[in-house]
Amino acid sequence: MATKPMEWLPLPETNGSVKLQLLDGGSFIANYTLLHAGAKDESFRMYNWAFHILHRATNRHILWDLGLTSNPNDYTPWVNKFMIDVVKPVGAESEGSTHCLKLLTSACGHAHWDHSRPIRDFLPNATGYFGPGTTDFCSPGHLVDSNCQWDGRFFDPENKTETWEELNGPWKKFGPFTKAMDYFGDGSFWIIQAPGHMPGNLCAVVKLEDGEWVLLGSDCCHSRELFDGVHEIAVWKQLDGSTGSLQADLCAANDTIARIRIMEQDLKQAMSSAVLESKALRFGVIGPAGFGGSYLCLELINRGHHVVGISRNPGKLGLHENYTPISADVSGKGIKELALVFENLDVVVNEYGPHSAGADALQYMPYLEVTRKIIMAVKLAKVKYFIMVGGCGSLLMPGNNHESVLENKMWWLAYRRAIADSEAHTSYMEERLGPMGVGLRNYRIARLAQRTGEETAETKQIIEDYEGYVQLNDRALEFITGCRTSFMFFDGNTSFRWTFVSPSALYRPGKRTGNFEIRYDELPLKGDEKDPTNLDGRLHGISAADLAIAIADEGELQTKCWRHWSAFADLDDDTPTPSYVTLTPSSHI
Repeated sequence: MATKPMEWLPLPETNGSVKLQLLDGGSFIANYTLLHAGAKDESFRMYNWAFHILHRATNRHILWDLGLTSNPNDYTPWVNKFMIDVVKPVGAESEGSTHCLKLLTSACGHAHWDHSRPIRDFLPNATGYFGPGTTDFCSPGHLVDSNCQWDGRFFDPENKTETWEELNGPWKKFGPFTKAMDYFGDGSFWIIQAPGHMPGNLCAVVKLEDGEWVLLGSDCCHSRELFDGVHEIAVWKQLDGSTGSLQADLCAANDTIARIRIMEQDLKQAMSSAVLESKALRFGVIGPAGFGGSYLCLELINRGHHVVGISRNPGKLGLHENYTPISADVSGKGIKELALVFENLDVVVNEYGPHSAGADALQYMPYLEVTRKIIMAVKLAKVKYFIMVGGCGSLLMPGNNHESVLENKMWWLAYRRAIADSEAHTSYMEERLGPMGVGLRNYRIARLAQRTGEETAETKQIIEDYEGYVQLNDRALEFITGCRTSFMFFDGNTSFRWTFVSPSALYRPGKRTGNFEIRYDELPLKGDEKDPTNLDGRLHGISAADLAIAIADEGELQTKCWRHWSAFADLDDDTPTPSYVTLTPSSHI
């Protein structure tokens, strides 16, 4: 039987908007085995988020989800018995941020203990709302049966203490969703029925005052990896022999996730259209004439944006009416001087790298100090968005949250072997690094002789010497370690808007295809990603032209704020391509 295609409507045009504030909802200890099918037994801290929504047109305040509390009396006996000692929840640092006196409405994504709890004591004027089906599933709750996890203070029809209602619509289609409620009636806040996690499960979509749309997913999907299809939803056998999962209805949950994926694409397209319809953005690119920077500048200019190139010799990129070179040595300038350079820029992209200055410039501390100054200057200049282009050394080995790429003893040698086996990559290293690339060329020739059965004592010695050197004395390894450490300036830092992109391992010149994939936090690998023992032939790469597309997309859409990500693609074409590109009045990659 053929599957009926999923239908969806375009996002509504509306002048309505809300202000959205992210609140601390506390956290607890979770385990990947409960999220991802086949995952290792590894614990991590799961953060809860709550949101304050202000509708200025009516001066109405809504709290979406409640988060955790440190007061055991706020939980049912079942939660205190079976959950608290296991997951060790930490309550929100302050409930004062929820504007208690103003809040008249609290909407919970669903009735689980980490999203809903009694509100009468700290939100005395508020009415709580749950999704359709919650009453039938959760009533009467723990006041009748102490072994029930559902809170009778909400769901016991005779003894409830909380003021609440089930949402009753009207329900209409919204995007890919079949049942959504236009809460304020102006298209600014949509509450959506999102089946799967449990009966009555909800998500929401809001339109912000700057025109951006945001989806509040609650527990529709528990990780980005599940959302991207990297992992399947975990299912396990319980003590009584029944099947357990964080999603009560797997088919419905996967359908909801599929609809949210469509929603994400709709939101991206809406934001992209808004970008195209608005004035061009002003991008500052640090290192505009370098390898990645030159490809990025061409990509941005071809899209109609204005680029300000910032380096010692930005004029090397060439001339264009949408390109302004500013000569500035970022390593020598102070923070205030750099901030003046960054003023009035919408986005700053850091493509800084000292490779052209030779091996002596590949140093750990100088790179970190330059990165620190750039970040401080970006914050001082109040740049709206900062894109950090770091190395892949900060990525994690797949499935191991405690081992970065550089801590895997196999990675560096596998990387050196992979670039030597590529004529395009070897040519690029020779062009970019000059004399530093000679040893790589000889190593490539020796490895080719080894593979074709033409190995000699001399080529064998070349391989042994080269591999011994790169594992113990390689200057580039020190620099890449600095790139890895630079991520510590960003990890968990929400004091400014940033995204951190780590190119996949085999980052080199190549064709512009527009075909690539995004991976968050982890090193993309070919084959079985759970096997880190042999990385030879398993590293992914991407061309500078395709990474430029990914970075330009992010500069326009800004969907990966506060995320660490990588882009990778098919690099089967091994034709050498120029390491640097230059501008002409009609430049195109």
